[in-house]
Amino acid sequence: MDVFEEVCKLIFTKLYDEMDCFRGRHKYLRFRNSNTAARFKANIQDLCDDARKQWPGVFSEDEKIKLRLQPVCELMNLHTSASLYPAISEADLWAIPIPRITPATQTEVTANVRAAQASRRRAHALLEAAKRAVEIAIEDSEAAAFVNLDAARAG
Repeated sequence: MDVFEEVCKLIFTKLYDEMDCFRGRHKYLRFRNSNTAARFKANIQDLCDDARKQWPGVFSEDEKIKLRLQPVCELMNLHTSASLYPAISEADLWAIPIPRITPATQTEVTANVRAAQASRRRAHALLEAAKRAVEIAIEDSEAAAFVNLDAARAG
């Protein structure tokens, strides 16, 4: 799990919720502590799913929040007001510098992010194959281990 990526998902989800609330689609923020970490995680995942539908291409369609949310719940209990009204003012929200990106650039960035995710999955698979090859080399022979690695590289 990449903690930085998980925090980005939370920021992305929080920004979506604040913009959604500001635009009047919801009366209250939905990114809030909901008694239990499990309920909170379900609420945040639902919000993240909605945000991905609104802004496709930022995260993969099957992306789930993997961060343990118990610490986030505790921080929210310590550092939020009773109303949980957004601490960011409307002026600050509108002052966030969001560049206008051409559709071609969006497509390119999306393709690069997906390629990076595919490379990461491939690297993970090769690492697992290498671990297995070490086991095969110990249990059988180096030749058998190389056969296994060659099969993993081809796949």
